[in-house]
Amino acid sequence: MVGIRLFEVFAVNIMPAMCGRYALNQNAHDLARVFSLVAIADVAPRFNIAPSMPVLAIREAPQGRVGELMTWGLEPAWASKDPEARRLPKPINARAETLAQRPMFRQAFRSRRCILPASGFYEWRRPPGAPTQPFYIHPADGTVFALAGLYEPGRDGGPATCCIVTTEANELMAKIHDRMPVILDAADVARWLDPNTAPADLAALLVPAPADEMLAHPVSTRVNAARNDEPALIEPEPDAG
Repeated sequence: MVGIRLFEVFAVNIMPAMCGRYALNQNAHDLARVFSLVAIADVAPRFNIAPSMPVLAIREAPQGRVGELMTWGLEPAWASKDPEARRLPKPINARAETLAQRPMFRQAFRSRRCILPASGFYEWRRPPGAPTQPFYIHPADGTVFALAGLYEPGRDGGPATCCIVTTEANELMAKIHDRMPVILDAADVARWLDPNTAPADLAALLVPAPADEMLAHPVSTRVNAARNDEPALIEPEPDAG
């Protein structure tokens, strides 16, 4: 039954593959300052972060706010104990509208919330009868996105696992895709990370970010392959649209 339940969650939350790639090219010192971290893992600039890779996630710890490496793809404790469930792909996204109901995300939403910092993220526009075009979406002010996430502690000495929370698209994103990550305002970061904040008090945060705070441009299809990871991936593709 656990495996079947996990498959239902996988089908609803993963197959659309919303927010399946992003970039983070800020250095650790700048990230520690922006997010008031007391400790942060060593990170190198990355331009094509893909599911199952180690990603930098920010959470509250007893000593303060920390940035640590987690595996992108959530695995809760109950799923890790079921052989059938463990063979399934791990959810990389969680729909904001059903966080409190889905068994995969319910416990983490209550008290294990995190942030995945991102310089920008990729999304693919799929127009009927035309080639799929990747876009890079980034902060209009050149800072860093605080993507809302959930995490689960690591099992058997392994790293913690995490996923990104998504919501409906704003006016900018609607031209590309019908979903987007939940992007937290700086003033809301503490409330999201605080494990004592009740889920009912977070509903106002699970909404599309203002479109005028974001920019989007088409990029090379080289981003389609996770093995490609270089600064040129986020540069505008002049002949695409």
